Parts: sequence; C-alpha cells; structure tokens
Amino acid sequence: KVTDEGTYPDPVTLAPGQPVIREWTITNRSTCAWQEELRWGFSGDGIDAPPFHSVEGVDVGDSIRIRELVYAPSTPGHYRAVWQMRDPSGTPFGDQSQIEMDVAIPELPASPPNCVNKALFIADITFQDDPQQGRIPIVAPTQRLHKAWLLRNNGTCGWNEEYSLVYVGGPKLEGSDSAYVPITPTGECAVVVVTLVAPTEPGLYRTFWQMQAPSGRLFGDKIWISFEVVHQ
Repeated sequence: KVTDEGTYPDPVTLAPGQPVIREWTITNRSTCAWQEELRWGFSGDGIDAPPFHSVEGVDVGDSIRIRELVYAPSTPGHYRAVWQMRDPSGTPFGDQSQIEMDVAIPELPASPPNCVNKALFIADITFQDDPQQGRIPIVAPTQRLHKAWLLRNNGTCGWNEEYSLVYVGGPKLEGSDSAYVPITPTGECAVVVVTLVAPTEPGLYRTFWQMQAPSGRLFGDKIWISFEVVHQ
C-alpha cells in the first residue's frame, strides 16, 4: 500500500529534460515479509526513470521510503507514467502511483541592462538538516542522495539555460559537480537537484554549492547538504 507520496517540483509544467524527484512511502500489507526479487517497477513512455527499485527485507506492517530521480521528456507534450510493486515473476500487485506532466519550452522575459544576479535560499526539500536541533540525515554507505533545494531568483537577471548550480567546497563526493537550473524569471522560485553518492567511510559530511552565472561568477546564498554515514 502506498501511504504517502510526493513530487518535487510539483510537475504542472516542466522544461524539456528537467529533473524531478519522486518519493513514496510503501507499507507491506501482505501476509508475508517482502524478501528478495521484489521490485517497485516503472512503466511510461518518454519519461526517463530507472526501470525498477529493488525492495527486500520489509516485514509485514513495516514501511519503506523510496526516492527516485526522473527526467522530463525532451519533446513538448503531455506525459503519464505509473509505478507499482511487482513480484519475482513480474506480476504487479498493490496500489499504483502515477505522475503526469506537461512539458513545454519556457519563455524568459528579457533582462534589463546591467541586471544583478542574486539567489535566495528558501528551503531544503530533501535531506533536511538542523544541526542546532541535532537533526542530521542518516544515510548508508554508497547510498544515492538526491538533494533538492528551493531557491528564489531575487535579482534582476532572469536565469536562462546558461546558469547552473555548482560545487564550491567540502569533501569531494562521487556524483555531480554541477546541476541543471530551470529557466527562472525574476521573482520566481526554482527547485534545483544534485545527485551524489555517500562515502563508504562512516562520519559526518557537508558539501557546499552556489549559483553560477554564464560568466563563471558565483552569486547568491551558499547552500549545502549535510548527512552522517552510518553502517546499518
């Protein structure tokens, strides 16, 4: 049973190739534990997503949290995809979860002469941390981390396809050094996602990121992902 699901950003209209984080909490309502060879399977045309996520070691009544990164198709249009649990033979069972998205090429108003680049951190969407309250996300060694932030363009320059979010400090992790930034007019917000891999060694980690203009100049709030690697 799918007991909770979320999509970041909410895919009303996406740009071609824009990444989206999809999350689910799935509860085992079967009469037996979920062991090997069970999968959370994907089906859909155009949308780029992993074909399945392996699910095992979930006892009756327990839940598992799954997070996947999917990409909008490169061609404008309306798209739909479905996820559902599958047994070892590939037979689907349980609740379906679907995503629908409209893909369109966004328009960006012209920026004024001598415009100013600014970026304001609004919120952590995934892997929220609050060190002062002792809240640090716990992850497993080599776990894939899809970190998403909500940023506001509070400058006077619109962000076009030449803008990016880039790594600027902290331990160098396996994964992306830069991230796609959707076209974002002045005053609007954008969800920006990076995909990293947790180190094998236990410990606390924090890496820093910042917006970069087409000129290569960094600007705006410096943001980060913090987590602790624990052998589970």
